[in-house]
Amino acid sequence: MQDCRGKAAARRFLLRLVKKTRMVPRVIVTDKLRSHGAAHREIMPLPNG
Repeated sequence: MQDCRGKAAARRFLLRLVKKTRMVPRVIVTDKLRSHGAAHREIMPLPNG
């Protein structure tokens, strides 16, 4: 575990997760860090859009 978990680390993690599972998750549960939300908005498509 790192002391600092930034947007870049969260983005790498989510990309790795999507690539490994070969599907876009319907729901993602995080520990509410702002970096996770920023990475999620960057990677995941908007619903109905």
